[in-house]
Amino acid sequence: RARGSLRRQLLAVFGGALLVLLLTSVLGVAYLVNRTEQAGWRGRQQEAAQRAAETVGAFLKGEQQVLLLLDLFGHDELLAERSDKLEELLRRNPALLEIVYLNAASRVLAHAPKDSAMLAHLFTIPQSRWFVAARQGQNYVSDVQLSAGDTAYLILAIPTTESGVIAARLKMQVLQEVVAGRVPATFSTLS
Repeated sequence: RARGSLRRQLLAVFGGALLVLLLTSVLGVAYLVNRTEQAGWRGRQQEAAQRAAETVGAFLKGEQQVLLLLDLFGHDELLAERSDKLEELLRRNPALLEIVYLNAASRVLAHAPKDSAMLAHLFTIPQSRWFVAARQGQNYVSDVQLSAGDTAYLILAIPTTESGVIAARLKMQVLQEVVAGRVPATFSTLS
């Protein structure tokens, strides 16, 4: 009997040790799998955010290129057409809500709003951040803003070759669609 009970005791100790080892191994593997999944998830989220930022950046750069092309036309051509070219650009580019072309003294040379004129308020132009930054030679991209009708938009402004400013309001909805992949990142706006 002493032998049988010693054997049972050894088997019980050995079985208990194996059980503890098995539980420790399972918990260790579960912990490592959880950490790996979390790291992978974070990596995918960072990659998605990076791609979205690159897409929006490319879209905004494309819209700034459109404004630069307008500057190349020159204000004489835009004024001679009485902003028909700007209005045509607004019709062809769904992202644009308004374009304004200003001289160095903040006088409106050409203007085309799609809905309401927010950028061309003569009293507020000289104090506007977008005008001041562009007059100092910097490209300007605003934070998201809301219009009176709760339409989200951004303001882009660039300096012109004649010390003036070209500014545009862009619909945020179009930017969301660009990030979602429903709208190409670049528009064929002048074709």
